[in-house]
Amino acid sequence: SIPSEHALTIREPAPEMSNWGPLIKETHAALRHVGIRETPRCLAVFHGNEYNHDWVDWELAFLTPKPLETTITLEDNRQLIPRQLPGYEEMVCTVHEGPYATLNQGYSALGKWVQDNGYEISGNGREVYLKLGKADGDTVPITELQFPVRKVR
Repeated sequence: SIPSEHALTIREPAPEMSNWGPLIKETHAALRHVGIRETPRCLAVFHGNEYNHDWVDWELAFLTPKPLETTITLEDNRQLIPRQLPGYEEMVCTVHEGPYATLNQGYSALGKWVQDNGYEISGNGREVYLKLGKADGDTVPITELQFPVRKVR
């Protein structure tokens, strides 16, 4: 199970997550600008029931230890807003160590487990970035993939 968590989030759909890298940099800088020196753990929430290769409806979230009342303004009047991410009774998870381009291996393993064990996905998938990769390639990313599930009756 995953408890509900406090977060600062921005939902910013884009083609093929093309805005992922620039948005991560922009939000990290904005957090530092308002005095949050140690960047909170971040994750992506993927909205919708199906993967769409051409348009990804995603939300970037930074987990905070307590609820914040502050909205952080980004470029072009976009905002990181405080909100409560929902908790789930049952979540299927796996940890993938390797390039983001190979995350499909983790997703395939989760899908197989869900099917083989009589479950179905019951909510939005998440990628929790335990260790972000660097452009220089020296840092191998570690990503936890999560899907809320329920037993099929």
